[in-house]
Amino acid sequence: MRKFSTRDFQKVLKKNGYKLERTKGSHLIYKNAEGTHIAIYQCGRGIAPSVTHKLIRDHSLKVA
Repeated sequence: MRKFSTRDFQKVLKKNGYKLERTKGSHLIYKNAEGTHIAIYQCGRGIAPSVTHKLIRDHSLKVA
């Protein structure tokens, strides 16, 4: 599994139609036109590969 930095995964979300709706503490909450929400934890170490893999699979995100 590929390890994404928070910034790289934000780009993936934007390419899939998600827009930053709000921030709450260290979490970034994204929403798409259908009303689906995705929350990611913003930290300097990036997002765990298991988390990104699950988000990509569960929300049918296109990575490339």
